Amino acid sequence: MCKPATLHISALISLLLLLSLSACADVRELANNAVIVTNSQLQSPAYALDGNHGTRWESRHGVDEVWLALDLGKKYALQRIEIDWEVASARDFSVQASNDNQSWIALANKTDGSAGARTDTIDLTGQFQFIRILATARSTQWGYSIWELRVFGDDILPLPDQLVSRNAAADSSASIQAVENAFDGRQDTRWESQHGVETGSLTVDLGKVYTLRQMDIHWEAANAARYQVLGSQNKDQWLSLASFSGGSFGNRTDNLTLHGQHRYVRLQAEARSEGNQWGYSIWEMEIYAAQESSVVDSDGDGIADEIDQCPATPPNSSVDGRGCVIRDDYPSRILFIGNSFTEYGPIPELVEQMAHFAGFTDVDIQRRTILGQSLTTHREDNAADGAPQRVLESWDAVILQDLSTRPTDSGDPHTFYQDVTWFNDRIKSANINTQVYLYETWAWRFDKDLYPDRFADPAQMQAEIRYHYNFAATSYAPEHTQFPNSPPIKVVPVGDAWELDLQNGEVDGRLHDPDSHHAGNLGKYLNALVFYSVIFDQSASGMTPLLGLSAAQAAHLQNIANSVTGH
Repeated sequence: MCKPATLHISALISLLLLLSLSACADVRELANNAVIVTNSQLQSPAYALDGNHGTRWESRHGVDEVWLALDLGKKYALQRIEIDWEVASARDFSVQASNDNQSWIALANKTDGSAGARTDTIDLTGQFQFIRILATARSTQWGYSIWELRVFGDDILPLPDQLVSRNAAADSSASIQAVENAFDGRQDTRWESQHGVETGSLTVDLGKVYTLRQMDIHWEAANAARYQVLGSQNKDQWLSLASFSGGSFGNRTDNLTLHGQHRYVRLQAEARSEGNQWGYSIWEMEIYAAQESSVVDSDGDGIADEIDQCPATPPNSSVDGRGCVIRDDYPSRILFIGNSFTEYGPIPELVEQMAHFAGFTDVDIQRRTILGQSLTTHREDNAADGAPQRVLESWDAVILQDLSTRPTDSGDPHTFYQDVTWFNDRIKSANINTQVYLYETWAWRFDKDLYPDRFADPAQMQAEIRYHYNFAATSYAPEHTQFPNSPPIKVVPVGDAWELDLQNGEVDGRLHDPDSHHAGNLGKYLNALVFYSVIFDQSASGMTPLLGLSAAQAAHLQNIANSVTGH
């Protein structure tokens, strides 16, 4: 029998004090280095963060609806906000939060605030990067004025990844020793494939959809020199998650980074290591997922509910004709800039039709295209309706598309990066909140004369296109932009959707036009689905068939689009 420990009162008090201090140790003021902006000022909003009660932010007089927003630089677990109002205070206001600087959630509302100088201390909850005070009613005849503003919170400690593959159900193309041995947590049992076979696969069912993070493969000596790791929501459409090449014969462990939300994971072995006269053998395979994964699959079909049916409920929302929740703060004025890959369809009109079908009835999508030309040509276009002038019209979103071979290793990627940055800055000079997208195009078909002179195969061409579009968006433009605090550029992964459908044998028919370069009707529809899903943050499921496609063809391409956009 255990005997309870005796704890003196003084020790108890000391312990409680210590626990209290440690619980609050990380709570700190977060706004010291924040970027602060407003839609109205007579005196700079920076004065609200300078720690000096002799300076203050002041809005223009006589205007009721005014906001003051802070970018904390990253997401924090918020605790409270303290607002030191000058005499010109707000009678009614709300404290709002966001993680994309577009969709705002009200964390607190205050009404009937007294006129005159006061300090409001308001408790906050949630994990957010952006904080906004939205004032809607004044307490004086002037505007709004704040001496100092303080936001308190602490860092978000990431939860550790969880092992999700232990004792999972698995199968393989051909086995000598049971595939379950690779998931039993033991290093003295192993899966082994049939000998002398160059290709083979091992597929594991994790039981539900997880946000994947890592895979560790503990090979026996008979290992793979080259293989791929694929992921799937439903065991029908597979997406490449990682690849490995160059492995030598002998025991080794491969640590691979994974991504995306998947239920099924497949190891596709393509070549045995030199000296491996047998097959493939694995002591243990371990798959890790994010601890916070909580994906609901109520009908048990292996597809997350928000992907299978409707997208997750956003903060500002209404319901569309399918009964799905849609955003109310969606972009309504959109401009495409590109060449024939934009013009043929035309893709912008297809996206607009999809938006109207889904309930975004006031969306207006326009385009400026010059066939066979690059973004440099658009940049140098001095026509009255040329892209340099059109982008100054203050759009909600602008999509940039370049020649299909220029953002590749053998093209001119550096000039492509420069053009993207130039257009991004010009667009943001008209409206800093405009969302800029890059239209990642697709590889030419394998029967084009590009192969093997410029690329070994379409997979290499797509890999280069993907790399350079993402590098421009996430590295080059952010480092060279004049507007570092504007919304980051996003890539629309159209080419990834094509690659996924091609990997699955184009079961609905040929995506390419007969010229093996442009998109046929199936390709155009798939392009528009990906754009719709990304721009409006919606699932493509249930979208109306266009361009003469059957309902079955449309449904399959919708699943492809959802797979690459995360819906």
